[in-house]
Amino acid sequence: VCSLDSKGILVNVGPASTFLLKFQVDELLGRKISSLLSADDTSKALISLDKLFSGDSASVTFENTLRRGDGTAIDLSWSCRRGDDDLAICVAQDVTEKNKALKLLKQSEEAFREIVEGLPVAVVTCDKSFFISAVNSKATQLFSYASSELLGKNLALLLTGVSDSSAQSLARISELVD
Repeated sequence: VCSLDSKGILVNVGPASTFLLKFQVDELLGRKISSLLSADDTSKALISLDKLFSGDSASVTFENTLRRGDGTAIDLSWSCRRGDDDLAICVAQDVTEKNKALKLLKQSEEAFREIVEGLPVAVVTCDKSFFISAVNSKATQLFSYASSELLGKNLALLLTGVSDSSAQSLARISELVD
């Protein structure tokens, strides 16, 4: 927890912030938050804080990567609201591990998509209502449809040649799946 003035200067820093940021209190007080951020992150943070101080928003949230006192980087998710004393009261949460996990998940999903795309067979995936959510290139070749023509359509289109989601078509699909 910390407080920032309208210029982005740290005016109050809680003990957890010193632990999280690896700075002593006296190293943080009076310091501009922008001095700890990259140029891209600085502009995002300052735009959010400007919305807060201009009265456009009662609270703001944003994420950025901050350079800690020991030189390491930490990803923070900020939640700020304007206090009675015309300061922004901010709570920062470490989301470094969450962001790493999301990045790994994204890489895994991309690797999976590449594997499915490279398969020598047609692959069509659907949601629970039998609406097509993905197809690989072999499916588009086999069924002579562009992927854009299939995505969001009912699987009945490929199985019956009819593009509807009527109860009758769904019943036929359910019979095939069971």
